[in-house]
Order: sequence, then C-alpha cells, then structure tokens
Amino acid sequence: MEAFLRLKDKLIQEFNALNLPGLNVKDLNLLNGFYINLSYPLPNGKTVQLLEDKDIYLGNQAEIPGSCRCYGLVGDETHLLVCEYSGGGLDPEIVVYKRRDG
Repeated sequence: MEAFLRLKDKLIQEFNALNLPGLNVKDLNLLNGFYINLSYPLPNGKTVQLLEDKDIYLGNQAEIPGSCRCYGLVGDETHLLVCEYSGGGLDPEIVVYKRRDG
C-alpha cells in the first residue's frame, strides 16, 4: 500500500509540474484501461490507442476553465498521458504523452 501511495503522490506532482493552463491535480483514482482507452486521431488520418485495455491506471478528469472540454489524466509506472476531449470522450486530442523518468 505504501508503494501505491508513493506512486500516486509522485504522479500528482508530475501532472502538476506540466503547468498546463487551469490544471491543478489533487487526487487520482484507479481506472480500468478498457474504460479510458480512447482512440486518438493522428495527422496521417489514422488513429491510435495508447493504453492497454487489461491494465489499471491512476487518473482523473478535470474541467478546463472557460471551455466545454476536459483534461483526461492517466499515469502508471512508466508513462504520463494528458489529453483533452469534449463530453463523453468525444474529439480527443493528445496534449502530453511521455515516458516517466522514474
């Protein structure tokens, strides 16, 4: 349990360190990959899913101030993903996808 709480706290710090406008992460929840694994459009017209349906992630959703869109936050031991989307996960766009340092 202690390792889980350390990971959760570290992910919160890393999300906040991105300094995205209006984003202030205070908590993360356990989320099923199949529920949050959105398909993101790429410039070449193809789509990509970045998560594994079978995995459990730490994440949250945060409203973007002054917008009808939300940030979707997902992290695990190896990666951070921040996307933004409209209600119901429509029109998702990748904001940040990066390998974690530790």
